[in-house]
Amino acid sequence: MEDFISEKHLERMRRKAKKLERAVILLSVTMLLFYVWLGYTVATQDNGISALSTAESVIFIGEIVFGVAVLSVGTFLLLWLIIVKHSYEKFNSDFKSRYVLQIIGAIKGFDKLKYMKKGGFT
Repeated sequence: MEDFISEKHLERMRRKAKKLERAVILLSVTMLLFYVWLGYTVATQDNGISALSTAESVIFIGEIVFGVAVLSVGTFLLLWLIIVKHSYEKFNSDFKSRYVLQIIGAIKGFDKLKYMKKGGFT
């Protein structure tokens, strides 16, 4: 655990985490648009929705919408886990070491409390 983390360093870490979060959201929206375009392309093919009856076409569109939703959420979660999670966890851990431990340590009975990044509060 770092003994002293400057506010500038914490602010840089926070900005990096926010920037990565925005990048993931932008990539996810781009992929959502791609999935919608792909679903529209599949639905409007010659053997797509025009070849189905009314009930079957409603089910077919529902399947496409469900597929687009699942792919979009899956893409967002995968990108989040790969890109943002580590940066956010590092900032969160350093923030706790810097500020939360000091506030809790000032409370009577918690003055011997220690914080370890891997183990939490002891």
